[in-house]
Amino acid sequence: MLADDVEFWFPDGDNNTRTKLVGKKAVIDWWKNWKATSGIKSMTMEEATFLGVNVLKATGGIKLTGNIVYSFFSNKVVFASGSTAIRMNFICHFNANKKIDRYVCYYDRSLIIKAMGKDLLQKK
Repeated sequence: MLADDVEFWFPDGDNNTRTKLVGKKAVIDWWKNWKATSGIKSMTMEEATFLGVNVLKATGGIKLTGNIVYSFFSNKVVFASGSTAIRMNFICHFNANKKIDRYVCYYDRSLIIKAMGKDLLQKK
């Protein structure tokens, strides 16, 4: 469902400073490597709500019009040392070919960083 030019925006800054993956290959490669580097055993989406919206006027952070799906849910994250639940908000924008070309995440990363003992988005 990803467009070749998809952008995946992490929640580690504002719209100008956050980490972004650009391109289908970059997004897929990052997530393929993620399980091995994160130490997270599993994640489970609970109490999810999905809201489809047709945006007529570009405003706010993603500055796109057209079809988006706004989702909010609790993500139960299980680590070797325990688990936590994190409230998450995601926005997926769909292009004219019904492919996801923007994926924007909003959530507090501090619980994940604390549980992992590292920040996977930290520039080395």
